[in-house]
Amino acid sequence: MNDYNQTIGYWDTVFNQAKLRLLESEKSGYPLLDDALDWLSTTSSKVLDFGSGSGAMLAYLAKRKDGHFHGIDVSPQAIDFSKRLFEMNQLKKGYFEVGSVGSLSEYDSQTFDAVILSNVLDNIHLNDALVIIQETTRLLKTKGKLLIKLNPYLDDDAVANQDLNRLANDFYLEPSGLYLLNKPDIFWLNILAKDYTVHKQVKIFFTENHHNRMYLCIKKA
Repeated sequence: MNDYNQTIGYWDTVFNQAKLRLLESEKSGYPLLDDALDWLSTTSSKVLDFGSGSGAMLAYLAKRKDGHFHGIDVSPQAIDFSKRLFEMNQLKKGYFEVGSVGSLSEYDSQTFDAVILSNVLDNIHLNDALVIIQETTRLLKTKGKLLIKLNPYLDDDAVANQDLNRLANDFYLEPSGLYLLNKPDIFWLNILAKDYTVHKQVKIFFTENHHNRMYLCIKKA
């Protein structure tokens, strides 16, 4: 696996300073994201969030229905935060572990009804992103659901206006120390086409000037 020490350090700092909060409902406050979580939860009782961060996505799912919710993240502070988030909100069957790409091989094939990859694939090296997609396909049951969320794609003009250190083709180091794998929708959709049907493709606007891309996918039979 590639070196993610800067990534770990960044997220450890973020989650060491983050404040826990009670979740008032199963709603995140972003309608398109809530629609995606509703869609995911209807047929999914065992869910994996790889790169689970705060654990919020799994927590919102756990408030929707009973199930088994597994989170993996490279940041020990993120995993500690996730465990405390579930405990504070009295959510059951949340299982969180510090891990990386290699951790996926420890799970049996067709273990999960759904997998979440939220702002993960485009913040790592390309070869690791491809391994994660391959492993996700192995881990999902037939007709299992995959939720992918990505940063916005930056065209050449946008890249020129960002303070990015180019490491390789379409691959950059941000000032924060995080990586950016800057690939357009067609790149990801072509990779997914072999094993998945894209149920929906949307943009989620968090602010007027900031959005994420999201694909809702179903594993083919």
